Amino acid sequence: MRNVTLFSILLFFCTCNKKPLSKELINIKIARDTYGVPHIIAKTDAEVAYGLGWTQCEDDFKTLQELMAACKGLLGEIKGKDGLVADFGIKFMGLKEIAETKYVTDVNGDFKVYLESFVSGVNAYAKLNPDRVLLEEIFPLKGADIITGYLLGNLEISHAGKDLMKILNGSIIKDLKSDVPKGSNAFAISKNKTTDNKTYLAINAHQPLEGWYSWYEAHLISDEGLNILGGTFAGGICIFHGVNENLGWAHTVNHADFSDVYKLEMHPSKENFYKFDNEWLELEEKNILLG
Repeated sequence: MRNVTLFSILLFFCTCNKKPLSKELINIKIARDTYGVPHIIAKTDAEVAYGLGWTQCEDDFKTLQELMAACKGLLGEIKGKDGLVADFGIKFMGLKEIAETKYVTDVNGDFKVYLESFVSGVNAYAKLNPDRVLLEEIFPLKGADIITGYLLGNLEISHAGKDLMKILNGSIIKDLKSDVPKGSNAFAISKNKTTDNKTYLAINAHQPLEGWYSWYEAHLISDEGLNILGGTFAGGICIFHGVNENLGWAHTVNHADFSDVYKLEMHPSKENFYKFDNEWLELEEKNILLG
């Protein structure tokens, strides 16, 4: 661990959470090293998740709120016309509906406890710091909002969002070539190849330095065995690139064909019918309200 220059104990009464974490008082220790990276220490994984939600708010509350506002279709209320693009994309692709439906059926067990504890940490911070809240309608967050954020991240990484923009501005027909950059990389070097007989993992993730999907470093430690140091994003509940006592891992982005665009064959005489698997299906109409 890097040298620790600041150590604080955060005691949170669960007054902001209708379902407190098994006890009335949460005891979470947060040590910040000389780089400001939080080392979050607690008895349970769920308490660590609560602390992670809190520290993300301390360090990058604006970015987290903008992302969650987009997930709720409210970014236009904060960023005007520029925010409406993200609001439309999420509503057009049904990301929020998918997340809310799957949350009920597929999210359960320890993961659900961990996720909702993270959300409780964010909601508690927002309640205690109303002067930093960009838009009241963002809160309280729900677990499904975080899942929507992950789906939005997949949309961005696959560059399907850019394809949607080309469709909306009418340039998709003229610009069918992919403009996805070559991507990021990671290098694992065996100790047999190094002069100090140590194994190295070099991660070169091509992410922005600030704003959405920029890296947020944290160290998560619990008595239940959690001990992970690495990077996540604002609104991220786990470490995406990192290490524990035994191994390191990385995820890279490349220029594979992640997004496909199809031009519909419309019925020659029947209005609003298109061909799919040799059947003629009627287009569905969906009204989207943008702020």
